[in-house]
Amino acid sequence: MSVAAAVAARLPTLAFSEVHPLLASLTPLQLLEVATVSPDCCDKVSGLLTKLDMEESKRRGTKEFLEAQETLQKLSFADRFRLSQTTPQLTGPISDSFQYAATQLLSEFGLRFQHIQLLHVAVGTCISGSAVTALVHCGPSFHPNDIDFYAPVGRGEVTVRFLDISSNYRVLRQSPMYNAAVAVSRVWWLEHCVTRKPLNVMECRTSSTFDTITSFHSTAVMNAWTAEGLWIAYPDLTTQSQTLATPYSMRGLRPSREEQRRFGRVVSKYFERGFRFHLLRNPAPHVCGQHFNCPVTLRTTDDAGCWVATFPSSWMTPHITLTCAPYVTRWTLHGPGCQESERENGVAVVNQSLKSDLICCEYIQTM
Repeated sequence: MSVAAAVAARLPTLAFSEVHPLLASLTPLQLLEVATVSPDCCDKVSGLLTKLDMEESKRRGTKEFLEAQETLQKLSFADRFRLSQTTPQLTGPISDSFQYAATQLLSEFGLRFQHIQLLHVAVGTCISGSAVTALVHCGPSFHPNDIDFYAPVGRGEVTVRFLDISSNYRVLRQSPMYNAAVAVSRVWWLEHCVTRKPLNVMECRTSSTFDTITSFHSTAVMNAWTAEGLWIAYPDLTTQSQTLATPYSMRGLRPSREEQRRFGRVVSKYFERGFRFHLLRNPAPHVCGQHFNCPVTLRTTDDAGCWVATFPSSWMTPHITLTCAPYVTRWTLHGPGCQESERENGVAVVNQSLKSDLICCEYIQTM
């Protein structure tokens, strides 16, 4: 019998005062496994998370905190990003503003922030897609219709089970194969039993969800909501609503007609939301192979070109040192890269900015 199963079996026999000390001795993964045994076990785990997070909850409920968040929520992501770079003392409040928005978004889907943080820490899941874009670019056009969870290889089923027991989400259907052209092997479509809000759970092919996120169709969605906080791969481009497109054909793949149409629909959606697409070329002057936004530059998930807004979650610190993934993911955007215009010390320097409407309609129609 596993530790989690043994603890779950003991819980009904314990006095109330004995429950929290026992649960607090578990690792995040064991705690999550206990929560997935039954709704009653999940309620006891939720009580522990609420207790451990009580001090943080008190701080978030103060008048000063709420007034600061009301002010910060009025600022664009670009403004908050610039402030975090230029005013170190505002880094904490700005990170709080993203956690505040994340908590509000989760509540609309019947999810609790503490539950999702436990899932991220214990299993290594993250959220990506439109839900993260909504945190970055506030406004009705970015409000997500669903939330996409990405789970490491072999962790999809426990993620689905936890969302079922903790938040009343049922599985509508599942597929053993999502898309051969991306790093996802399995997908579950879930729906809330009362509100009918949809969730999607994608199981990745590796132990790091970042291997999947960095293979997405464009830099606009190379973002993640992790155990650590909000991670953005190309903040300089994202703050300006610009994105480099990386269609399958430019990654040496042969997409099906349906995959081509899907890419076209996604490009159209983000184009309508104000994003300006560029085909694998940095839209500003830069040094090829060195600038973080250059498609031929080798990037890593922990380099200085990324940006992280850390979510303060005090209850996790006794158990784990927060990291984005089990290992550092390295990637480039593939494709032909930037065209050389002149050479400087053997390095190609692009001097001409590109038009902001480099793609959309004409390119999509030819796919």
